[in-house]
Amino acid sequence: MIKHFIKKVFKRTTFSKPKIIVCVPHGATPVEKRAIRQSVLSAAPARPA
Repeated sequence: MIKHFIKKVFKRTTFSKPKIIVCVPHGATPVEKRAIRQSVLSAAPARPA
């Protein structure tokens, strides 16, 4: 689902490397945070800074 939204936004812009900001709930465990980060990195067209 993340990949779908990234592609949808990427088609409308001319930026070659869009930055992605992801909000993680305060109560998320380290395992959940790592899973969110891995899913964003695998779906993103460019690595976040």
